[in-house]
Amino acid sequence: MGSGDEAPAKGGWLTSLPGILSGLTALIGAISGVVVLLRPTSDKAAVDPPKPQPFYVTSYDCNSATSKVSLLICHDATLAQLDVKLGEQYASLLSELAGANSSALDKLKVDQTLWLHKREACADQSQDFQVYNCVKEDFTQRIAELENYPRPTTPVAGSAGAPSAAVTQSASSLPSPVKKPPQPAHKK
Repeated sequence: MGSGDEAPAKGGWLTSLPGILSGLTALIGAISGVVVLLRPTSDKAAVDPPKPQPFYVTSYDCNSATSKVSLLICHDATLAQLDVKLGEQYASLLSELAGANSSALDKLKVDQTLWLHKREACADQSQDFQVYNCVKEDFTQRIAELENYPRPTTPVAGSAGAPSAAVTQSASSLPSPVKKPPQPAHKK
């Protein structure tokens, strides 16, 4: 026989059997530990999806929101508050301009649409904190723009700031102011 075909010494493999069995037992124990770590802690945890965060109040319906930026606003208290403030300012300005010429109202609507596109472009930022900062900065700038937006210079009847017909009529029924007689010229 060749050198590799020799029979083991009497009892050789039997004497190493306890060592082999001990090694196999340790391996099985280690595998069992890994399986236990990978198993869910309860059957319910494996079935129930995570609960979504609640929505904050915004100027729009968060249930219909689909864009990354709109959803971010719905889930962030600060951005939601800014959105509500901007929405109130925009609505107020719309009503102020409603009685003015239509070009001022149309310009406001176009400006708002352009701003919304700019705000949505914040989603192109690479990091979530950059998206947040971009949206917050856009809100802050737009709120300032609306606060300083050109208002109609002449109040239109029926609009905010214009006197009502009742006030105009009651003012015309008042007696005219008493005129003072002309003063004599000073003589030197």
